[in-house]
Amino acid sequence: MMLNLVSRDWSARLRNASFVFAVFIVMLHTNGPDYNAPRDLIVQFIRNVFPGKLWPCAVPFFFCCSGFFLAPHFDESGWYGRELWKRVKTLFVPYIVINLMGFLLYQLAAIYAQIPCGMTTMEALGLSVKNPAVSPLWYVRNFLLLVLVAPVFVPLIKRGFVCTFVVCVFLLVFQCTCEVKGVFAPSVTQALTYLFSINGLAYFLLGASLRSSVRLPIISGKLKVLGAILLVSGWLCVFALCRHWQVIPLFGLLLIPGVVMLLPGDACRIPAILTRNSFPIFIFHTIIFYVFNALLRRIPVNLDWFYGRWWGWGGGGLLAVS
Repeated sequence: MMLNLVSRDWSARLRNASFVFAVFIVMLHTNGPDYNAPRDLIVQFIRNVFPGKLWPCAVPFFFCCSGFFLAPHFDESGWYGRELWKRVKTLFVPYIVINLMGFLLYQLAAIYAQIPCGMTTMEALGLSVKNPAVSPLWYVRNFLLLVLVAPVFVPLIKRGFVCTFVVCVFLLVFQCTCEVKGVFAPSVTQALTYLFSINGLAYFLLGASLRSSVRLPIISGKLKVLGAILLVSGWLCVFALCRHWQVIPLFGLLLIPGVVMLLPGDACRIPAILTRNSFPIFIFHTIIFYVFNALLRRIPVNLDWFYGRWWGWGGGGLLAVS
């Protein structure tokens, strides 16, 4: 299996993209008490139209990167045990610790705001089918499971990008269809979304196959035009089908390459202090939101106005940058 080296330009491009997508996720989670209230048209555009229609390429991008950076180890002797143990130490242990930390903070915030926390011990540890205590950590849990079953999919990845791409499109369509038609019970659907995400598996395989089989091109002016076409096409498709949210992740196939191609590469990097902290931004922002929301409940402030303007305008961006 031929492996492609990652150029400095692509390395910088992926780091820049990781920060941008982390900010998108933060902004998408920055919702006031009444998400649909049209209190501020600019806020609604920022929150519902721009990142709100790009969310299919946010978490899937991180799944794609996970496969992309794991793929070089597939041909190494003893890679499975080594990489699995590495993920247990660097991901599973922090996963439990951060969930417990989040659970304790939620409990304190709930007591202060005099509201129920409503979380079981298994949820606090992140060991239930539901979202873990720190909800973005569902991605970490899912990635750990993907590493656990990765050897099953290595033969598919070795068959080349086209074969893997076809299988991934099938997986994405399968999950979309099952969710729209309600094929499975709600608990099963939730497990296939947040415990072992079929969409996550598809993008993980795409990233691994891309690293293994495709020579990454130099991003020229023509490819940037192509990136713009992909981005606009994906955005229009998502905007047209936004009511059928289950179908939206399929269009990450257009949005992810579009965004990555249009972002600056090695010649214009986002400051390293931001790109290095993309993952902490992605993980910890919900704890800040929850605690801050609990504190605001004890402060005599118009929450609708606060959320609708200041939180919607700058909350996501400021928290991401800080």
